[in-house]
Amino acid sequence: MTVVKPKRFTIEEYHRLISLGFLTEGDKIELIRGELIQKTAKRTLHTFCTTRLCRQLNRLLGDKPEA
Repeated sequence: MTVVKPKRFTIEEYHRLISLGFLTEGDKIELIRGELIQKTAKRTLHTFCTTRLCRQLNRLLGDKPEA
């Protein structure tokens, strides 16, 4: 039985794939722990929750100076 081992990419290899045209800046791909992962689209609920959280944090923290 042949065991297939996934290829782990380095940052240099990832950038090389971009420079050779295999990946483009517009591709929704990111390198995480050596794996090429397709980014998921942000949906309306995600965007709504993120915006609401940022507004609440801004209300709570405001423009307080750093310690």
